[in-house]
Amino acid sequence: MSDSLTVSFGSLHSGPVRRAWRLEDPAELLGSLPADLEAVELEVEVVGTMREGVRARGRVRSTVNCTCRRCLAALQIPLDAAFDAWFRAEPEVTAGEDGIWGVSEKAAEIDLAPAVREEVLLGIPAYPVCAVDCAGLCPTCGVRLADEECTCPPPGPDPRWAALTELASDEE
Repeated sequence: MSDSLTVSFGSLHSGPVRRAWRLEDPAELLGSLPADLEAVELEVEVVGTMREGVRARGRVRSTVNCTCRRCLAALQIPLDAAFDAWFRAEPEVTAGEDGIWGVSEKAAEIDLAPAVREEVLLGIPAYPVCAVDCAGLCPTCGVRLADEECTCPPPGPDPRWAALTELASDEE
């Protein structure tokens, strides 16, 4: 395990470089993340030269600890994403090229952390749910509807719709 996600250009001269990292504290190298992640594992193969471009391919794995957006149940969602990034000299990289990262021509190594961070961010679910048909919580008493039935009376009509209800009854 290393304290950085870097691969030196010198190590690429003898062929592909295969590396594996396990980040026990992902925020340490990837920065602040919008979800609580367990250890992030990265397996990668890096090949190429700065002149032709360097390609890093592999997998990023972790577990996202979050809550269901409907019923607030604790969830652990696996994150398993393909990782594929190109690195080229900064003057050759133009805006809008997805998956291509600029590297200073004077750099001695490639830092994979920004590309890994992007892949992790894309893998975190925006709206996690425990089940597709999760009924959520009762808006009145807060009971988790998957666990027990609510005894609250049904809500009355929304007063914001009263004018439309009057219009509909006038036409009958």
